[in-house]
Amino acid sequence: MQRREFCASLGGIFAGLALPAGWARASDFLPVSLLAAGLNGGEVRLSRTDLSDLHARLRGELLFGGSPGYEQARRVWNGMIDRRPALIARCDGAADVRACVNFARENGLLTAIRGGGHGVSGNAVCEGGLMIDLAPMNHVQVDPRLRTATVAPGVLLGALDHESQAFGLATTAGAGDYYVVAIRDEFTSD
Repeated sequence: MQRREFCASLGGIFAGLALPAGWARASDFLPVSLLAAGLNGGEVRLSRTDLSDLHARLRGELLFGGSPGYEQARRVWNGMIDRRPALIARCDGAADVRACVNFARENGLLTAIRGGGHGVSGNAVCEGGLMIDLAPMNHVQVDPRLRTATVAPGVLLGALDHESQAFGLATTAGAGDYYVVAIRDEFTSD
């Protein structure tokens, strides 16, 4: 049997296997249609095809009310904020963010962007719209020679402190929805 024929036969075998109980494909959670808040204050009906197209463009998760992880993802630090977005895109990189912004623009959706979720005003989550969640984008890279840090938008201050302190550096704190994007020691000469 040729390698190509063997691989094709294995593909047929695995395609016929059912998923174990309790497992589901992400597309199984896509609703038939979804009403979302529009920019004009009205509602926008998103079809399953619309949702499937967005889902296919994302490397990260796409969540809806009732899907696993939705309740945790919609929460922000300020417990008094209790909003329910129609959908939450948990972005895994810049391509995901771009796909979400384009989707929101194409469909006229009310949109909120969540970084670390610590803004006291709760602007990181919207009622009925699309929440672009950047929290999964949480890496920090410190360059001790230049005394700078490259910080992704989902990073919390504790992670930035942890990484910068490993090199004897410190950073000023951000406030609200602002992000600290670089650290420098301007008073030390090399």
